[in-house]
Amino acid sequence: MTQYTSVTVSYDDGIGSEGANGPVLALEGETEVKPPYGTAYARLFTSAGVTPALTATGGNVTTVNNAVTGSFQEVITFSGSLEASFERPTVSNVEFAPAGKFLNRKGQYINKINLTVNAKNGIIKASEFCYGAVLVSYTSTYKRLSAPFQTLPISVASDTLDSEFAPCIFLALYNGTAVTYTASPPSKSEDPNSTKKGFYSTGNEQAAPPGLILELDPTFPVSLKPSGNGAVARAVFFVYPGGNPTVECTSGLVLPAASFNSIADLLQGPSVFRREPLGFSNSVSQSLRYPPAGNVGVVAGGEFRTKFGDMINPYFATPGESVNAADWQTAKTFTTAGTRVVRSNEIVVCTGGKLTVPCTGVAIANYATTRTRYAVEWGMSGNWFPPVVVFAQDQLGRYGQLNIEAPVRRGLV
Repeated sequence: MTQYTSVTVSYDDGIGSEGANGPVLALEGETEVKPPYGTAYARLFTSAGVTPALTATGGNVTTVNNAVTGSFQEVITFSGSLEASFERPTVSNVEFAPAGKFLNRKGQYINKINLTVNAKNGIIKASEFCYGAVLVSYTSTYKRLSAPFQTLPISVASDTLDSEFAPCIFLALYNGTAVTYTASPPSKSEDPNSTKKGFYSTGNEQAAPPGLILELDPTFPVSLKPSGNGAVARAVFFVYPGGNPTVECTSGLVLPAASFNSIADLLQGPSVFRREPLGFSNSVSQSLRYPPAGNVGVVAGGEFRTKFGDMINPYFATPGESVNAADWQTAKTFTTAGTRVVRSNEIVVCTGGKLTVPCTGVAIANYATTRTRYAVEWGMSGNWFPPVVVFAQDQLGRYGQLNIEAPVRRGLV
């Protein structure tokens, strides 16, 4: 039976020396908001009253948001010690979840232990020297910083490199304490002015789906059928968008699946209508599940609020439209990083003037897409059916794949 130490928690900002073992500064990456192309973001955490000197290898450091409160989790470990520290200074709303048992310096099990939290200095003191770990949840406030990436010389930023920028290193200094964070530069494909796939803009984005989407037809489950003295496995699948791609598989043959078309499919043809919800979570854009064939209609499915909590009447930019990429400092102030064109499977949320803005809300997209149905049939490898991988590529160089698990052999259908 697994033993667990009973952990009690108390709070006392007077324990230990001022700032004794807790961090004074902390720098880390920004995950909630993606900056304009060519700009790096970082988070700065400081103890109360600490104002560090800030610099970055790319250029001047700018404070984008002065006080952002976030929720965090971390595992805090005691390694034969009496005190342990949080990764970030100045924590609040601390909650604990014990993670297993605690041992003393002799390796003996500790039945009960008390942990005292000094949230001001970011440290935890145990009632005795110990080995053990606790999962801690808390909130902390940080500044959001930005700095430009430095452009590499043309002689260096050749086509063999994925980025035209050097990494940007943020540095915070205070009374002999120095902390750094290195922001990785965006790839060339994220350049909004690039002709390559991909983009980079303010706000979180979902990754673009593959050029071709392959998925099983839910009306024809993977099954077995008799073949001579044995059986073959069969699967029916779609390729989006429709057309005449080259389709191959790792086992068996790929066949046109016209014989599997339903009456509805025959009446409707290769074009199918989609009504798709798009969830924006403090994000600027979302990707459509399928490549649209023609215009896309988008309506809000309820309230939309900006990252500052303001409710707006959003404008949804659809594929082919030009939008102005904006980086919002407050609910009323912003800087622009130029214009870009909404990509072929993307929906971008904007304010008036087609200014991109990170929002939270649900929109409904209505559009048509095209598809072609195929079947793959494959035989046994010895006494079993192997999994199959189907590959598809079209004349435009778009590609996709589908992994198909073999059916369980419980009889023939």
